[in-house]
Amino acid sequence: MPHSTFRDQLSARDSIPSLDRTYGAILLGTFLSLILYGVELYQAYRYTRLHTADSHLAKGYVITLLIVDAFNTATTMHVDYWYLVKNYFNPYRYTGEWSINLQPVFAACIAVMCQSFFACRVYRVDRRLKPLVAVVAVMLLAELALATVVTIKAVVLPNLQIFAAVTQRWTSSVFAVALVVDALLTAVLIVVLHRSRTKFMRTNSIIDTLMIYAMCTGSMTMLCGLSCLVAILAMPEALIFAGIEIVSTRIYVISVLVALNFRDSSSTGDDGATRDSGAIDLPNLARSRIASLEPSYGWEPTQVIQIGKPAVVGVKVSDVADDAPWRAAST
Repeated sequence: MPHSTFRDQLSARDSIPSLDRTYGAILLGTFLSLILYGVELYQAYRYTRLHTADSHLAKGYVITLLIVDAFNTATTMHVDYWYLVKNYFNPYRYTGEWSINLQPVFAACIAVMCQSFFACRVYRVDRRLKPLVAVVAVMLLAELALATVVTIKAVVLPNLQIFAAVTQRWTSSVFAVALVVDALLTAVLIVVLHRSRTKFMRTNSIIDTLMIYAMCTGSMTMLCGLSCLVAILAMPEALIFAGIEIVSTRIYVISVLVALNFRDSSSTGDDGATRDSGAIDLPNLARSRIASLEPSYGWEPTQVIQIGKPAVVGVKVSDVADDAPWRAAST
């Protein structure tokens, strides 16, 4: 009888995925996310120094996002400690601990908060896209609801093996919705920025920079989402998708903080000096494009000097219509 019990235990253990595809994947994802956590904290520090005049709503949003992400980081570290240290002699204990059960809903909350930020940005750039933003909002609510269902099932089901078999379609649906939202927001933002190009080379250069930024950040989040979706569909019994998801949530937060720090055309540095950050206010893109299409009367500001006294503006007056040879300058 004891021999039979021992043999049953061995056969049951052989059916369990190896540690490198389960908690090993989560451990690697935790390492990478902690490396990126330093980048996130640096961007948060820059935000507190550069944008002290932001509204209370914007500051509250950033603080809430950082707090939720800090809790997510703590739960991820607890998962590694509980399964790989606390249960060192029993690494195949696949009963769901509270920290690993909360991972889906924490990751979904961070993704929804960050995607909502970019959806609001699209709406501010072009308010005619309100129906599209409404569709995105519905998809974000669906994403959060699906993640909540996954968390509830993780609490109810007895172990992770049954959880992986039962919730594969729910978890894959979360990743699929997040992937579609990322692709939609990235494509719309790039198209809107491209349509906002003007005849001014400096403005167009800044718009090109914003387009490259939107393409890079959108591609990174979409790549992580696609990797999670492929991993859970190909290996539902493993936790490789969870390790990728840990890194993906960190990239979401960093992309939002970088976007917040890259807003205004001028910003105040750490020493109090005013510097040009090379950015542009997105809601003014459409207005600047309309202004560029209006007739020009030759008034072009050439120089602005401000060193402890009122600005001195040099203005060149020229006849753009017939390109007359006379020109006057007044200061």
